[in-house]
Amino acid sequence: MPAARAQVPPATVPDVTGRPLETALAMIERAGLARGRIDERPSSGRPGIVLDQSLKPGTRVQRGTALHLAVAQEAEAPAIVPNVTNRPLETALAMIDKAGLARGRVVDRPSSGQPGIVLDQSLKPGTRVPRDTPLDLGVAQVELVTVPNVLNGPLEAAFARIDEAGLARGKVGSRESLGPPDLVLEQSPRPGARVPRGTVLNLTVSQVQLVTVPDVTKLPAGDAFSRIENAGLTRGTVTNREAPGPPEIVLEQSLRPGARVRRGTPLNLTLSQVQLVIVPDVMKLPVGDAFARIESAGLTRGNVTNREAPGPADLVLEQSPRPGARVPRGTLLNLTVSQVQLVTVPDLTHLPVGNALTRIDEIGLARGTVTNREAPGPADLILEQSLSPGARVPRGTALDLTVSQAQPATPPGVINPPVAGPPAQPSTPVALLVPDVVGHSVEEAMALVGRAGLTVGTVTERSFLLPPYFQPAGTVFQQQPAARTPLAAAVPVDLIVLPRVPAWAIIIPSAMLGAAIVLLLRRRLSSPLKAPPPQVPLPTVVTRAYSDAGDQRIPSVMNPVSPEIRVRHTADPGTQSIREMLFPSPH
Repeated sequence: MPAARAQVPPATVPDVTGRPLETALAMIERAGLARGRIDERPSSGRPGIVLDQSLKPGTRVQRGTALHLAVAQEAEAPAIVPNVTNRPLETALAMIDKAGLARGRVVDRPSSGQPGIVLDQSLKPGTRVPRDTPLDLGVAQVELVTVPNVLNGPLEAAFARIDEAGLARGKVGSRESLGPPDLVLEQSPRPGARVPRGTVLNLTVSQVQLVTVPDVTKLPAGDAFSRIENAGLTRGTVTNREAPGPPEIVLEQSLRPGARVRRGTPLNLTLSQVQLVIVPDVMKLPVGDAFARIESAGLTRGNVTNREAPGPADLVLEQSPRPGARVPRGTLLNLTVSQVQLVTVPDLTHLPVGNALTRIDEIGLARGTVTNREAPGPADLILEQSLSPGARVPRGTALDLTVSQAQPATPPGVINPPVAGPPAQPSTPVALLVPDVVGHSVEEAMALVGRAGLTVGTVTERSFLLPPYFQPAGTVFQQQPAARTPLAAAVPVDLIVLPRVPAWAIIIPSAMLGAAIVLLLRRRLSSPLKAPPPQVPLPTVVTRAYSDAGDQRIPSVMNPVSPEIRVRHTADPGTQSIREMLFPSPH
């Protein structure tokens, strides 16, 4: 049979009233009870003394039962009622607050005295009363006004309504708020209250939301812009300044980091940029000198474009960037360089030599050497040209031609070797006769020389002090060797060509001749009639003979300055005769 459980004796509730709290707690523990709730009660007795307990003393209860206590609370010092009579209402209310009392009712009473002065009070001055006891006042009646409702209106409109209501403007505080700034959020006194005229009305107005300026110095420009936008600010002006180190780093910011500013305020930045250099002026310089100046300025050679232009080649026509601009060191400087003007080589093959030479002149090429070569078909056709048709060459390039020629006829007196018979002996080379090209154009002369199996050598233009007026410019004036000279080998024929007669060579002599004629006529008209002049003897005629192997005709006319006129005519059919006739002046 199991053993019987031991019985726990009950505990006796002790009497702890009137005892200090510490003593009461010790007695509760010795009695086998548990500490319960401890409440404080106002009492005029000594604080900390047990006033009441939850269990009746002497009661037997189960051990561990909680015993609740009520303890005397330290009494609050009473308030002393101040004397606020005969004081302005505002002063009286301030004294009531300072004494620890509560503001009671303010009753307006008619009075002949100054309005707003306290006439009486509900508590006798000097009386000790519990704190926060309301103190009612009787105040001399003043004009009361109703507090207007200025909430949610603009600050300036609120001030206008306060002035109209007979109140005074009080303090204006600010508070961050969403929405427009300077709207009234709070007012004191409240709207609708009746207050004495001139009462101060305090306001609280909204201000735009403030944000904190971030520190973006030493950040790359992209990261700085991101932080500015994330902080609620906007990008301001960006100024570049040369500085060592990498470019696009923030050197300065216009607002100090940590400052509180309005949302959306612009933040200006100063960014670093690479060192700038001045672009030199390389216009009209040779390209080599331009490259040297570009490198010495700290720039890099860029693209070089060629463009045809008159004048020397390899001169700088354009540059980019422009001279004087400030650009980062190492910037590319692109150039446009002059090149000689190019022309397209025409196809002259199978053309007559005269047409070919005309086309060479029109294109802007120079006439080169003309070589004759026997070929079947018509003579004086272009067989070959030294430059390929369609090629682009500098203007003035010489174009050499190879012209077809027919086999020359055997001149009289030259014996051809027999066709048949004994073996032929070495024959004398066939003689070539120089054709007469004087008076012909250059093209005709070249054709005649080519048909004769010869080649044209140098073609020289020669000026004369008194040019032959009656021979066209561009015609052959002299040739070397002379016409009909037999040649055993192909010797080039040199030509001397008359240039275009300059205007002065015609105008000046003509003017002087006209002046001389006018002078003679004036003298004849002004002199009296005279006997006819004596017979002038005939002029002397001098004839000179020259031996000449060629057949050369040189017509010329000479007009000297003096009134004496000379005319020279020369004809040379192999033998040259020159007649000089002198016409003396009639004076």
